[in-house]
Amino acid sequence: MICPRQAAAYALVLFRRALLAAALCFTVPTPAAFAGDAPCARAIQHMGKPINAVQELGGLFVLFDQVPALSNHSALAIQLDSRMREFHNILSYLCDTLKGVPLNELAAYVTRKVDELGEEGFRSKQRVLGRSGKEIQLWIDYAKAASEMKNRTLDASRLKKTLDESAPYFDRYLALALALESGKASPPLEQAQTLHRNVTAFLSESPYLALALQEKAQAPYWDFDENHGGS
Repeated sequence: MICPRQAAAYALVLFRRALLAAALCFTVPTPAAFAGDAPCARAIQHMGKPINAVQELGGLFVLFDQVPALSNHSALAIQLDSRMREFHNILSYLCDTLKGVPLNELAAYVTRKVDELGEEGFRSKQRVLGRSGKEIQLWIDYAKAASEMKNRTLDASRLKKTLDESAPYFDRYLALALALESGKASPPLEQAQTLHRNVTAFLSESPYLALALQEKAQAPYWDFDENHGGS
């Protein structure tokens, strides 16, 4: 006989598995649909469903920790959880910058001040605020690069191709989590290692993903407090 508490727990497990399995059912719009921002954003939202589903289970870290043979490999689980979130964030960045990369706060600040003071005037102002010549040059160089990226556009069909090629990695991530949660993953450690290795390689080899990483990496640390300087 199953007591009410056990029945409720079992029902919850079934509901969670159905919810998680549904996260696998997403499609990417056609290239023509990417002419507008909303369809691309919806595609990215669907791509995030496996991420959210795995987090509903506590992430791979929790799932690994529940298996004695995997508990010593929690670092790998943390790295894979983090890498998949980074992967999704990069895809989101590409969607957001389909028609150009908006100036961030630093680039807008430097551009505005250089327009007001001239480049040498900007340098003098920043030196007074205690910033080094190296840091000031870094800011100026970044602002110039950001101004060029502002007019950078992406090809809709190539972006769709990138999303199409990305989807299987999220499927594998969710499938691994579901298998671990049900105790049917075999061999889970090898699957996790392979997925982490595959995703890392794909991020560097896929042209648009590599472009996104390169663009995002250009932004330096900044502090705009004009009363006290900073950084």
